[in-house]
Amino acid sequence: MGSNTGGAPGRVAEFDADLNLVKEWPEVPPADGFNPHGLSVRPEINLMVTSDFINPVSTLNVFEGDHLELRGAIRVWDLAARRIVRSIFLPPRRAQWT
Repeated sequence: MGSNTGGAPGRVAEFDADLNLVKEWPEVPPADGFNPHGLSVRPEINLMVTSDFINPVSTLNVFEGDHLELRGAIRVWDLAARRIVRSIFLPPRRAQWT
């Protein structure tokens, strides 16, 4: 989801069958709030889709501010190349703590 500090950019982590970290993708992540959460993989059509919907660190009580930092992007990947081929952005929103 997030970086090692909980913020952006995040990565998609790939593990082998023994749960050893293979690599984190993409090598150079987008600088537009990339925090992949949702993940769907269709190897038979060489497709992976991730969604960015929140900055994880903004959910913690140590985060300065009174709102969640929502994201709105769907990332379409070339699965074999582990490369984002399209980013689809949704209109920005701001959520208030209730």
